[in-house]
Amino acid sequence: MRIRPPSPVSFSPETKERRRRADILALEHSHGRISQGARDAGRRLQAIFEKASRQGVGTQSHQSVRVDRCVSNDTTIVKGLEDARTTISATEMLQRTLGVMDTRIVREILRDGRNYGELAAAMGRSGDRGAGYLAQRFRDALEQLGQGLNHPS
Repeated sequence: MRIRPPSPVSFSPETKERRRRADILALEHSHGRISQGARDAGRRLQAIFEKASRQGVGTQSHQSVRVDRCVSNDTTIVKGLEDARTTISATEMLQRTLGVMDTRIVREILRDGRNYGELAAAMGRSGDRGAGYLAQRFRDALEQLGQGLNHPS
């Protein structure tokens, strides 16, 4: 019996950056920059945004003929509309709680996976100071949301 060595894994800077951005909440929490409540609030928003971005219409199997295909498509459309309503209501809640600017920061980091530098450059605040400023606003916004989840009014 011959044992094969494990296949090489590529660690390109792009893959590494994507992985870091995908778990920005864990990174911030592990470094003590955000509390557990802020991380949990961020995770909830991330799940809402992710679910809305995965919606598609139709089935994966185009070869089989199903009698109830219309019902399946209708169900998919209804679920998509429900997810859209959830996303809209979450965004409206964010705007009421945080304001338009902080909502944009939170949404683009959690939904779009942008890092602080990219977002700072897109908002005309490029450089380390701009990235640091947006990072702190992101953290403060998450803390505010975390407090709201733990102490609902």
